[in-house]
Amino acid sequence: MIPKGWDLGDDLPPGWTEQTVRDLVARSIAAAPLQGPLLGILRRSISDPTELPQQLLEDWRPVLDIAAEAKQSPVDYIVHSLLGAASGIVAGFVDIQVRPGWIEPSCLNMIAVGDAGSGKSPALDVPDVGLRAIEADYQEEYAAAKDAWQLAEAVGDDPGPKPTLRRVRLQDTTPEAAGVQLSRMGGGCVLWQTEMSEFLAGLTRYQRQSRGFWLRAYDGHPAVVDRRNLNDEPLLIPRLAMSLVAGIQPDPLAEFLITSPRDGLAARMALIWPDPMPVSDHEVDELDWLEAEATLERAFRRLAKLRDEPPRVLLLAQDAREHFSAWRVQYLSTARDSHPDELPPHLAKGPGRVARLALTHRLLRWALHGGEIPQEVPLADVRAAIAYNTYLDAHYARALADAEEPIPERLGRELARWIVRAAPQQLDLLHIRKEVRLPGLRTEARLRMALNELYAARWVALPRDDRRLPRVVHLTDEVLTWLHDSHPEDQSHAHTRHR
Repeated sequence: MIPKGWDLGDDLPPGWTEQTVRDLVARSIAAAPLQGPLLGILRRSISDPTELPQQLLEDWRPVLDIAAEAKQSPVDYIVHSLLGAASGIVAGFVDIQVRPGWIEPSCLNMIAVGDAGSGKSPALDVPDVGLRAIEADYQEEYAAAKDAWQLAEAVGDDPGPKPTLRRVRLQDTTPEAAGVQLSRMGGGCVLWQTEMSEFLAGLTRYQRQSRGFWLRAYDGHPAVVDRRNLNDEPLLIPRLAMSLVAGIQPDPLAEFLITSPRDGLAARMALIWPDPMPVSDHEVDELDWLEAEATLERAFRRLAKLRDEPPRVLLLAQDAREHFSAWRVQYLSTARDSHPDELPPHLAKGPGRVARLALTHRLLRWALHGGEIPQEVPLADVRAAIAYNTYLDAHYARALADAEEPIPERLGRELARWIVRAAPQQLDLLHIRKEVRLPGLRTEARLRMALNELYAARWVALPRDDRRLPRVVHLTDEVLTWLHDSHPEDQSHAHTRHR
């Protein structure tokens, strides 16, 4: 018997264990009558996410916790985007030497995965505070240089080369346009994509040059980019080095992972997919948020100063180097034992990614506290990077598992989610194919797959023995009732409204 007044938020009653509660919940679910349609089709069957390592950016915790509360976003997203933005600021300006002959740039491709409303975009607002501070400084510098140049030209003096605006971030760019900017910088920058779908579309439009360009941008070497106009001089880029910071929803990511050529581009993506933060009406104190913003601006401006310094290479401290070497041997040996036929490319990138993370982690700690520019990366930063790489491997596996979901289940979920959004009274299949144009549901064969899934989930009444699909498919009474209850507005014109 359940004690009167007890709920899951209370301490366990005497004699109860966690297993007692699990069994009770399971029995309750099994015995409860179905009150609406089978909602499992709307959810993905993926593993629980691994928790963010606590030692990661430990010095930054006060800022991170305030930002997570202010943005109502998982702190995972904020840490991920912060590391990505910081790595892009110093890309091509600061490298790390793992051992003689092995040097890694700071470049990282940090991708936040999640459905709409999961907190991806608000998390990007946090490093955006620091990037905008740098951009404001560059705008002021450019305005002063432009005024001086125009004055010299007006009085007949030699004005020299026309000044250009320095950039620390690019958005929705093409390889040629990015190459023009990078050829002026001497180093790299951040590629900022709030929605990564535009970036992926660019890979399709400019596939021959685009994939190779972004592969090389991760490697951070000098490069030459040929212009579209053959009469133009090639672009000589001192360091083709960029970090990608982006957000993406699971379905386009799955398509990218499944269809991406085996050229290593997908393996260069560090993916995280945490669960959404619980909804809360808690508000942070305004002074706390203003202080967090000031800290971000100050730290990012300190990082940007490294762009004005001669390029430098940080070394691993001796104990850090020994620890990294031992970990690398164990990591790759374990990965090869687990995948005897072929080492997955994203695991092969692990050691290099750890070196880059350790470098960025060290620079972010320095940017927070100030002092002398660091010359080496100590053991603590290597440990934090290794822990984060373990976290990233688990989340990459989570995204791969979702991408490998059977196509009918994916298509059924896509159609079911549209039904929830549109709340139609019935399904006009021609309208769905020609006008709604849901991803993957533009042929009759694929639409039939989705409808078979919905039929199995008791969403539609489908004549399964027909050779051809009917023009109109009816939703079950159960679904219609549930949609009506979920959409309290007048449903009488829903079908007309969504046609």
